[in-house]
Amino acid sequence: MRVRVDPVKCQGYAVCGEVAPRHFTFDDWGFAQAKPVDIDLESMGAVEEAIQVCPVRAIRRIL
Repeated sequence: MRVRVDPVKCQGYAVCGEVAPRHFTFDDWGFAQAKPVDIDLESMGAVEEAIQVCPVRAIRRIL
């Protein structure tokens, strides 16, 4: 599984980067981007939490 951050919805709250720093990075303006890596079982919980706590629901799963 991978995730994608909708660049239109993201408001730069950076919660995803705090919860799952291995899977999110930020551009020069502070908006989140998902790193293009598969999510392993060890990181699955943190990524699921990042999806749930995103204030604007900008993160979605890609199978």
